[in-house]
Amino acid sequence: MKLHEERNDFETDEIRVTSECVPGGLPRGSWGSAGTPQTAGPVTAKRFEIISLFFVVFFFISSCVGEDKPLRYFPSTDVAEKKEPLPGEKVKGRKCNVTFTSKLCVTLKGDHFEAGTEKEGPICTEVPPFPLRITGATVTIQGDEFPDIAVEGKALPVPIIINGKGDGTGEENKGEGTIDAVGNIVIQDFSLFINIIGSSAEVPGLTLTTGTTPELKYLPSLAGSPPDSTGAMRLVTATTLPHLFDATDDLLLDASLTASFEGSIKPTLEECGDSGLPRSLEVNKIQLNESGHESASPIPEGKYLEVSNGTYIAQNEQDVGAKFETAALFRIKNISSQTLDIDLPSKIGAFALDARDPLTRQLSPQQSFLLSITFHPHVNDVQPGKVMESMIIGNDAFQLVAAALNPQGKPSLDALSEEGEILQSRIEKIDLGEMTVTTSSEKRFFQCTLIKCEETETFTNCKPCEDATSKQCQLLPVSVEGNPLGEVTSTCEARYPNATPLLTIDLKGTSEMKIVAGKQVLALRNNGVTPLTIESITLEDIQHSQSKGEFSLPVQGVFVASNIRDIQQKIENALNGKEAQPQQLPFTLPPFSSEKKNASAFVVVAYHPHDLRGSDGSSAGIGSAAIDRALITVITDVGKIEARVSGKTTIQEIPELELFVKTTKRLRQIAHGENFPFRDITAETKDQVVPLFLKLSETATQPLRIVSINIEGEDASKFELLDTPEKIKGGNCSTDLSPVSRGATGFDLLPGAHSKENLPLFGCLHFHREPTDEKRVSKATLTVSALQLSETRKPLRNPDGSFKETKFTIDLMAAVNPLQGMVVVRITQAMAIILHPQVSGVSSADKHSYFIQELKKGNATESDTQLFIAAVLLDPFDDDTYPMTDSNEPATIPGDGVTAVLRKVATHIRSEKYEDPLLYDYSGFLHDETKPEGKQGIFEGYPNIPAGFQSNGFRMFTTSLSYPGPLTSKAGPPWPSHCVTINPCSNEEMKLLSDIGVPPGGKGACAFFFGSAGRYDSPEFHTPTELPGGIRRHFCDAVNQEPALIDGNTGIYTLDGHITFEELGFRLFGPTYFHNPYGPFEKVRPLDAVSLTAVTTHTIKPQESPQDPNVLPNEAIDHAREMYKINLTDSAHVNPPLCEGTVKNKTINGKVLSTWRYLAPLLSKDPEGKIPAGCPQDDPKISGGTAFLHGRPVDHETGVVTFVTAMHFGSSNDLTFAFKEVPIFIILNGWVCNPNGDPENFEGERCYDMMQNERDEVGQISILE
Repeated sequence: MKLHEERNDFETDEIRVTSECVPGGLPRGSWGSAGTPQTAGPVTAKRFEIISLFFVVFFFISSCVGEDKPLRYFPSTDVAEKKEPLPGEKVKGRKCNVTFTSKLCVTLKGDHFEAGTEKEGPICTEVPPFPLRITGATVTIQGDEFPDIAVEGKALPVPIIINGKGDGTGEENKGEGTIDAVGNIVIQDFSLFINIIGSSAEVPGLTLTTGTTPELKYLPSLAGSPPDSTGAMRLVTATTLPHLFDATDDLLLDASLTASFEGSIKPTLEECGDSGLPRSLEVNKIQLNESGHESASPIPEGKYLEVSNGTYIAQNEQDVGAKFETAALFRIKNISSQTLDIDLPSKIGAFALDARDPLTRQLSPQQSFLLSITFHPHVNDVQPGKVMESMIIGNDAFQLVAAALNPQGKPSLDALSEEGEILQSRIEKIDLGEMTVTTSSEKRFFQCTLIKCEETETFTNCKPCEDATSKQCQLLPVSVEGNPLGEVTSTCEARYPNATPLLTIDLKGTSEMKIVAGKQVLALRNNGVTPLTIESITLEDIQHSQSKGEFSLPVQGVFVASNIRDIQQKIENALNGKEAQPQQLPFTLPPFSSEKKNASAFVVVAYHPHDLRGSDGSSAGIGSAAIDRALITVITDVGKIEARVSGKTTIQEIPELELFVKTTKRLRQIAHGENFPFRDITAETKDQVVPLFLKLSETATQPLRIVSINIEGEDASKFELLDTPEKIKGGNCSTDLSPVSRGATGFDLLPGAHSKENLPLFGCLHFHREPTDEKRVSKATLTVSALQLSETRKPLRNPDGSFKETKFTIDLMAAVNPLQGMVVVRITQAMAIILHPQVSGVSSADKHSYFIQELKKGNATESDTQLFIAAVLLDPFDDDTYPMTDSNEPATIPGDGVTAVLRKVATHIRSEKYEDPLLYDYSGFLHDETKPEGKQGIFEGYPNIPAGFQSNGFRMFTTSLSYPGPLTSKAGPPWPSHCVTINPCSNEEMKLLSDIGVPPGGKGACAFFFGSAGRYDSPEFHTPTELPGGIRRHFCDAVNQEPALIDGNTGIYTLDGHITFEELGFRLFGPTYFHNPYGPFEKVRPLDAVSLTAVTTHTIKPQESPQDPNVLPNEAIDHAREMYKINLTDSAHVNPPLCEGTVKNKTINGKVLSTWRYLAPLLSKDPEGKIPAGCPQDDPKISGGTAFLHGRPVDHETGVVTFVTAMHFGSSNDLTFAFKEVPIFIILNGWVCNPNGDPENFEGERCYDMMQNERDEVGQISILE
């Protein structure tokens, strides 16, 4: 029999694909199964009399027994041989259900009739599987579990049914017997029934055995055989026929009959075990969102199929629709090592069962199918309450569970996103999230006397100021008792030692933190079948709450509409206290209808904390939250529903010391650990000077003494602090202020003494550059050292007697003509590292000059050029404002900490091809000058864009995953012109990725990885259940649609050339050899996966401090096991070794080369990149083991840059084995092009060239050199 070439398991007309044991064919294993199409139809047989039809069945299922062998492409790592146990060794305590699949052969002989003898030939047919229940040494067969065998045609005047229940239930028909240690079975007193035109005839008292039947009058004995280790078994029976029907007595009365059931049981006796019933199936409940993406969750206790938590009971035939029936979808997966026989009814009580595949079928190991169960209760069938029905799937027992309801109005309260997506259904608790606030010290006016303590003036004898407008009063921070902090006695001792400052929420925003109310939109719905009246909606603080009025239900905050988008403006008006035209109470919601849009009541709840106290009286602190609580109550005509509302208030920690620098643009605060870049440094610049200020934070409670300010580092000689009036004047510092005098002991900063309006000047930072200095980037570190003081300004000491000291550091940087502004990043070489346990490797194109050679030889065409150009906004001084793509909204503004923006990479599929060979067929443009202004794309606002310019999305060609794939010895296509560029969403064209669609000698399909990128919270990266407003669907379901992406305004760019874009989403999609509907193992849609990641020029390693960029945001990358490192040769590392498959593995121009060398400049043993690493098989001097992967910062002279990123797509069901739980590293080599630069240097309008040029080669890495 010929193996079906498609190797698929799709449904076809009149054809069923079943497993077939084909010698030399594809083995059935964990990677898929072979299939042979078979026409469905009755088995032919010789003509025989009516009673012989007792032994014919119309349903045929083939089975085969044989050892599964793994495919050579992914050899099994488990090679240990297991000794086969003897059958029946564990009889004692054994308990399980086995399914017996068999072929029935009968022989019948009397005085006047014989059938199935040697003379007439055997009468055999396949029997549907039925269970044998084994408990210890007892085995039973149930009449109600024996299958119905429908027999019709074959000269029968009417159909007959053969079963174990006749015209009854079959529950009383129970054959019971013994099973011994070897597996010998004897089952006695079982009956079979022939049912014809309402009449039933019983063949009683049958004994089924694996032993030998007695010799009969007309037939010899028949031998059976107990089950062996594979489950193969032969069960036999013999009887003398009794009276059946009057019409047959003349022929059959007292005739001899023998029968054998020959087949196999699953599980085997050994697999029954001795610890109860084994579970052979894994069942998950599947929920699909509107875009078709699924989420799966295990069913309770592994056996309860919960279909409905509330479905109304239909009262008549007109009660139909979503309220009167509920459907649930379950994925049933065979987790055993044996093929299971599935035989499901189409209806069980009020539950209807349906599946795309037949309900009676075989399920191979690790195979799964989707089962849809619909609950449709009717008044004649069920009573209100919980409804349960039993069901057997394969060998496992399950319970169907649903709840039936009396029809009435039914209120529910759902939490919604601002876009109207349900965040949480039928809520009982509403969490309005956490409000992080900054605090300031409460200050009051006092009249005090000045006193000098240790040469510093402070206050004593303070009294409340009666009139601050007419008297000389001091504004001082106070304690929780209302006393002035820092007041001393006449002897300079602290008057209120250990006082706790009174903190308040910084509503004025002195820390530049905007306080925004948290809000939640609730949807009040009528899910019932009768109208529902809403009588009142109230929001009250919980009883005995010590925090009042933190939540609000705006007076005009209730609206009725069918869509939240219709009332968005009304909601905003309600929150801002404006006229909103709300719904007046009471009002009535109509009953639910699936035929039209349903009206809902939308309620807005706002949380705006006014103090730091929680409902229980606790106060918020740094690292601890105060929790506020309230209760929302909805009164309806059928009862009330309540939901608890909660919110958290926490304090944002602010360092006690604050440093400010006054630039030509603004007063800029530099946080501890951050960098300050000197701006406007050119090749002609000799000096640059800026004022430096220090003060205590608003939350500081004790004085600090500034004792020193030092500058250290490699280029410290170029930086200086001008801290005397003479130095400041001579340094041309732009300030009229005089610096504080630190003197011999230092300068004391007092709590509350300074604000941004009266900052004390500590000097001017001076950068000096000699004309002969050729270094483009200079760096140093400034450290402020301070002593902690008591309220009386005495230095505090540590337990060991040393002084308590605080250090505050910032990095100083200066760069000559740094790259900045709107730049074009030309990605000229993309590399991929895929660390799969069996197929780890490196994929990359070589240098531009090699491509030119191939072009001249005719091996490549211009269309094979691989280039991606991106729009990046660089703002190293954090002083500029840039807009979002296609929007007037700012992507970055001065002082927001964002110093780099990656405009969205909105790669998407289109259904069109292009005449220009440099444009990617079936791919949308990132920029299109032919579109109207404002809609052109990522280079909107850029200078010198060529007329009619159109730019491609991101696409990577992969040779190994193009046809013919890595499973053959045939080489893959070296360039895209050697294969066919297919529509990535055409099922017909994807056949070119498999043998089914490629004629002999023809071209197969190219495989491309398409990539899109943007901020991770972009709607395009998430489903509505993952993120409010998410719209993610498979990319083939959004052809010709622009992705809803947000620019990556999460970048950090420093003058040393390092760039990191944090919190990016990267979407990888497209069909490949493995990932398509005709793949060799799994039949799936094209790859479509999203990973949280960061793109950086730094080393890929965990964040060491909060000031460092977070380049590993994806929690799937295990830091503890160093999954972020490249494993070269370490056999014990979590990632598979890379060197095994990348040494001497590629031939170019007759040279055998190693592809790992594409990574050589980017690998190091240390995170600083000083100790090289690589594959010692190529060079024993190179160290193997594991290595760090790092990028290359922007070279301000050449523009060369390398970005690296680590991704992990987890174990999503959207992935094939090739990408599940597999770390992937992407490397992007290129250079930063100035669109205002000189075209002679390939800049200016040449930045937008769609072909690579000589300058593009500068940053590329080659293995040919």
